[in-house]
Amino acid sequence: MKLSVNGADVNSPVRVARWHGEGEKELEASGIPFTHLRPNAFMQNFLGLAPTIASKGEFYQPAADGKVSHIDVRDIAAVAAKALTGNGHQGKTYVITGPEALSYDEAASKISRAIGKPVKYVNVTPEDFKKSLLGWGIPEFMADGLNEFYAAIRAGYLAVVTNTVEEVTQRKPITFDNFVRDFADAFTARPQAAG
Repeated sequence: MKLSVNGADVNSPVRVARWHGEGEKELEASGIPFTHLRPNAFMQNFLGLAPTIASKGEFYQPAADGKVSHIDVRDIAAVAAKALTGNGHQGKTYVITGPEALSYDEAASKISRAIGKPVKYVNVTPEDFKKSLLGWGIPEFMADGLNEFYAAIRAGYLAVVTNTVEEVTQRKPITFDNFVRDFADAFTARPQAAG
């Protein structure tokens, strides 16, 4: 089984999707039985935004009004477990998404409701986003790769919604509302002072 990404393709304009596309092709050519899991962006990525949500009531991304059908990693694990332990999954490619495509403004509204305080999504330019990433010590190739990813979001490529989770696991996928309720403490916790 290969954990890949939504949109994996050797010709993708997004380098991470190209790399995964190349990996998928190599696995297929090897003759080893395979199942490709292609999840969309993880809901848990929002936990990386939690510090500024908790401290300022804001988070910053260069997604404009693009929508993403974020997937909870617990659902990816559930699909993987079924594919590894059940029959009929060999040779298949599963695009795994959450049950709804949300803009980052919509995600901010859902976080606001869950934690009981206003949360705002601040759209930033790709240039400012890259500058911030470089300032945090992220290598330039990774910063450029993340900007490619957000360009795909702005273009609408991550808004697709599939029913893979329900088909494979026989249960409904975790919603963004469920995710935020489960991790609400992360979005309200203030960093502890050193010392």
